[in-house]
Amino acid sequence: KPAPPKLFSKGDYKVEERPDGKYIVVDKVGLTAKVPGGWRVEFEGDDMPDGTSQYWVNLMSEDAEKKSGILAKGCGITVTLGYEERNNQDLRRQLLAIKNKSEDDNIFRPGYQYETYSIDGKEGVKWLGKDNDILGQNAGLDIPIDSVETVGFSSVFPTKDRIICKDSWENFLKTVNLK
Repeated sequence: KPAPPKLFSKGDYKVEERPDGKYIVVDKVGLTAKVPGGWRVEFEGDDMPDGTSQYWVNLMSEDAEKKSGILAKGCGITVTLGYEERNNQDLRRQLLAIKNKSEDDNIFRPGYQYETYSIDGKEGVKWLGKDNDILGQNAGLDIPIDSVETVGFSSVFPTKDRIICKDSWENFLKTVNLK
């Protein structure tokens, strides 16, 4: 099981207002991504006792509501950046397996759909979870950068907002740049 990545610190994530909207910018990995119109940006994470911090960012639609930490209504997209060599290598193994049409159960979750997805020449693993009548469906895109860093995006499509959230997710991915 892959070790969880060490997350980027709060100061690594910037929110920039531009003429055409709000953007999340992370210079460390050359990331810019447009926040969907009208959505709010929420920072989540922890300040560590040693003075460091580990954070991720949630982009939430106006009507988004969480129950016990799980999106129950509306749409949300989570942006998680971290670094951990094994995590990065596992993603590279998944990419290779997808290309080779390998069905290795040790590196894929059963019932999930996987495909490769490229942004600015950087290849990642795009996945779609099983459909669940109660929680809806989850989706994600994880991209290994250099040898240890990982850029991750994930979303949940609550059952009653599935169509609109899935569209927001696909449209969001089109706004992501990795230079």
